Amino acid sequence: MMLKNISNAALVSQTRKAVAVETQATTNVVRHFIEIKKRDLHLERGYSSMFLMAVKEFGYDKASAQRRVSAMELALAVPAVLSKIDRREMCLQSAADIQTFLNKERGARRAYTSEKKSALVEQCTGLSTREVQVELVKRNPSIDFSESKKLVAPDRYRISHTVSSELENKLERIKALLSHVNPFMTREELLDYLAELALEKIDPVRKAQQAGKCGKAGEKTAQPRGLKVAPAQTAKVLPSQEAKVVPAQTARVVPAQEPLHFVEEVVSEYGEIQLVAKLEDAAIPTRNRYIKTAEDHAARKRNANGGCEYVDELSGRRCGSQHQLQRDHIVSYSRGGTNTRENLQMLCAQHNR
Repeated sequence: MMLKNISNAALVSQTRKAVAVETQATTNVVRHFIEIKKRDLHLERGYSSMFLMAVKEFGYDKASAQRRVSAMELALAVPAVLSKIDRREMCLQSAADIQTFLNKERGARRAYTSEKKSALVEQCTGLSTREVQVELVKRNPSIDFSESKKLVAPDRYRISHTVSSELENKLERIKALLSHVNPFMTREELLDYLAELALEKIDPVRKAQQAGKCGKAGEKTAQPRGLKVAPAQTAKVLPSQEAKVVPAQTARVVPAQEPLHFVEEVVSEYGEIQLVAKLEDAAIPTRNRYIKTAEDHAARKRNANGGCEYVDELSGRRCGSQHQLQRDHIVSYSRGGTNTRENLQMLCAQHNR
């Protein structure tokens, strides 16, 4: 079409029609996203979220993908949103902002009911993007719609966000406490220091690596691992006090006549490290649901921060998500799977459902 040959009035009219087609095409994409979400097709294809599928499978930039996925989430709760976008009573950005607000409220344990979500959508209908943001900030002043992260160099990001005065005071206090080590500490150095502290405390891969180092050091000094429980020498044991082994979850030993062996470290299904006492000669079940710490650490070290190990059979794509990683049995325990490192894998919460 040679646009330069049409009149001004025709150009405006055709542009209006093109905008309407574009809007309908956008809502049509959101409808397709909804159906993919309902079928969990993104999980089947190896993506831990619809956002990742929108970016990697369909080629959207991150901002465009986030708007469409957020609108999809809102439309799943309030289906009328799509018709409002079609009629241009609400733009895609406003729908995304409303969903961002609802996510923030849910994170603060102030989740909205379906009725309240519908009422909020109705209140924001017909408002401009800026007016919708003002309304949402009134309800939750901590929301920052200007937050951004931009790559400015191969290894540098520019991050923009707002924080509460309480958090800023905490950061300044930590900086002051570290001033004897580095009197000219930058904000980046402070955040890096705090990040290292947190990772040393909560990163399971680092814990596994540290345990491996400690294990090697223990082998060199020939120190046995675990606690040795000495048997009673003079105590007379009555028939009613026959040997008992308390279940592992209590980690408590009842007095028994038979000598006890080493206390063993195990990791429960929920990742808790517990101590379990074992009798030397007692008949102990060969299978239980507890995973030894060494096996858990070995599985995490093998993963080496590779993320979720789910692989799509069609494309061979590995999920790789680092979000909410959970330990899982490759062959389930109920089907005879063992608790050895070879039968353990790491899956994100979505692929471990």
